[in-house]
Amino acid sequence: MAKTACQLYILREHEESLPKLIKAVGEAGFDGVEFAYRVDEHEPQELRGVIDRTELGVAGAHIHKDELDEHFEAVVTRNRSLGCERIVIPWLDEELFASRQAIESTGEMLESLADELADHDMALSYHNHVHEFDQVGDQSALEHLIDVTDERLGIQLDVGIAHAAGADPVSLLDRLDGRIPTIHFRDHSATDAYDVVPGEGDVDLIGCAEAARAGGTEWFIYEGPDEPLAQAANAINALID
Repeated sequence: MAKTACQLYILREHEESLPKLIKAVGEAGFDGVEFAYRVDEHEPQELRGVIDRTELGVAGAHIHKDELDEHFEAVVTRNRSLGCERIVIPWLDEELFASRQAIESTGEMLESLADELADHDMALSYHNHVHEFDQVGDQSALEHLIDVTDERLGIQLDVGIAHAAGADPVSLLDRLDGRIPTIHFRDHSATDAYDVVPGEGDVDLIGCAEAARAGGTEWFIYEGPDEPLAQAANAINALID
């Protein structure tokens, strides 16, 4: 059964400690969290304790490629201590998607990193932004990345960003069958951008949910307005039910 999580980055401006924010995510009705920041402020055992007490799961952690390059062993050790088994690279520079040759090199680099993480029983995904939807030849850079990589690399499709870039997230999810263990399940509208509760914007979130479930998605991760969290959790649960 698919589960819901909150991307903790949306709570970055709150003054409360990360353990308190994790607790608030559980109280709002989410099933888990996705880490993105402030993790180094606390010992892994402290964070793991609050996760266990709130009976939350860990959908993954956003880790920049530079941090993985410079502190690979530390990143793996910390995240395994947190119960995290999936690393998500949240951003790569536009130049890495500027041509077919660049995309093929990027794909090789990501698959090599996925192999390294697999040796530690961890998986790798890549999260898109708008620039991966630029046309390179007869398809988008993201579609080319999908073509030149295999199931070793998961794709964490952000359906709101895909919609904002003019793509059809439902079609992309259909194409990504088996490669979408987690997605960013947020809405987008022409008037309010991403500042909308899921279901109140222009994205076909019901269609996205159906396609994602059919493709084996385990976690529907919310990234959007941080208040009220409970409203977002309720909306996502209704959409994916």
